[in-house]
Amino acid sequence: MDMHNLQFNQGTFDIIFSSHSFEHALYPQKVAAEFIRIGKNRGIVGIEVPVNFETKGADIWDFRSVDGILSYFEPKIDTVLYEKFIPDEKNIRHGTDCVQVIFSLSK
Repeated sequence: MDMHNLQFNQGTFDIIFSSHSFEHALYPQKVAAEFIRIGKNRGIVGIEVPVNFETKGADIWDFRSVDGILSYFEPKIDTVLYEKFIPDEKNIRHGTDCVQVIFSLSK
């Protein structure tokens, strides 16, 4: 399904999880709006993306940090529950720096 146009009703999900896909969005502001739309009030959003890499090909966006991701969801963030920066040398799965963030929605 196209993450820019999710075919779910408003307020459908308690939890939305996105791992290594948000950086591929053509329009991350549209994807964030879709996550907000389909999430319930106080619903949880979890996102993991690589950061500090050369954007090219399908890797369109380097959000640089947790704040870079969260900026797309403001002012609909209730509480940031978890955030983590994982440097490349400790990230054996992906071979690049990554950030993880989990937050609740305020709608």
